[in-house]
Amino acid sequence: MEDEIIEDETGEWFVVDTGKVEDLKLKIKYYTVAVKLNPKCGPAFYARGEAFYNLGKYRAAINDYTRAMALGPEHFTIYCIRGKAYFESERYQKAIEDWSKAIELNPKSAPIYYNRAVIYANQELPGPACDDFYQAGLLFLKQKEKDYALRCVDAIKEVNSSSPLIKKLMDKTHKRNNRRGH
Repeated sequence: MEDEIIEDETGEWFVVDTGKVEDLKLKIKYYTVAVKLNPKCGPAFYARGEAFYNLGKYRAAINDYTRAMALGPEHFTIYCIRGKAYFESERYQKAIEDWSKAIELNPKSAPIYYNRAVIYANQELPGPACDDFYQAGLLFLKQKEKDYALRCVDAIKEVNSSSPLIKKLMDKTHKRNNRRGH
């Protein structure tokens, strides 16, 4: 097995022997030892949270992500993943809150706008859903991901087939193609 080295916020290093362990329950045991050795090691809580998430134990994952957040600096990724755990556990308002914070920390993340839009659409909030799908589409275009931008157009159509954002996003999609000579 290979070792995984984890550095906590104080600069202290820990070696966790997870290597190529595919058994998530065993990984959780290893990370539990790490957090017992140093209960202030945010990265160990985060890693254990990932293992819980992958096992479908979303409440435990959320608890570990929350603990990691309390021990370390605000970080875009942890809000994204905790938001996803909230989403999977059907705690949609909490998912929206985390994804909103993730957007605040990194406003260029198209997938987070898209994920938040899905919740708004499911909650029958067409205005915020269309706005977020539109924003995601613009960001996908900037990242040269035309197919994803077109998915955003389709999502807006599903939410509100008369939204002016459909034409607006389609126009921007065509402008990008025309600039490249397509």
